[in-house]
Amino acid sequence: MEIEFNSDSSGTQWLSGLVFDNSQFAHLEILPPAGRIVRIEDCQFLSCSTSPGTCVIGRGVILNNVVFSDLNCGDAIRLSSEATLKRVVVKGSRPKALIVQPEFEDHFKMTESTDTEYQLDITEFIGVVTIIGIRGKMVRKDSARHVTVHANWKDEVDWKGLGIGPFSYWKIFIKKLAVFNAEEGVFSLPDSSDKHYSETMRERELIEKSGLHFD
Repeated sequence: MEIEFNSDSSGTQWLSGLVFDNSQFAHLEILPPAGRIVRIEDCQFLSCSTSPGTCVIGRGVILNNVVFSDLNCGDAIRLSSEATLKRVVVKGSRPKALIVQPEFEDHFKMTESTDTEYQLDITEFIGVVTIIGIRGKMVRKDSARHVTVHANWKDEVDWKGLGIGPFSYWKIFIKKLAVFNAEEGVFSLPDSSDKHYSETMRERELIEKSGLHFD
């Protein structure tokens, strides 16, 4: 099926107050042309799937009070951190990843969201999370599985002195932020069964003892 949006006189498309349950879409790719707005408010996508497409939400989209639960859409849900996200919940065991990042690398600038209590809730999402360009305080997360990382740690931590090498999870997180010139982001820690888990947590302890605080 295809989503049928309503339109107003300004050309804004909108969808409001709908629950999609076990619906199959050709795709959930919402990429408005420059200058156009798409609003999706008070909607839920529950155990839905996309075939053959995926889920990509671009800049110009406003997601307000939207739930994606067990969305079977290929390898990842992809949201632009240049979209407007307010109380968006991603939960369940599908897909395998959530990727939130800017669409362009060269001129991204983080902005503060002051009119919502949170932008994203990932506390019940089982997959791997990469969120670049959203303040950690605006993401509801599971502290045992998710961590906020700040770009300025690159210079504030004595990585060499702590014995943390360039292929550490922590250094990789910071490099991902640097690609988009983003000040902070939220990332998944390796699973407890992962071979890198113990080392990553040991390094976290060293970083904390050096004076940095994980929020």
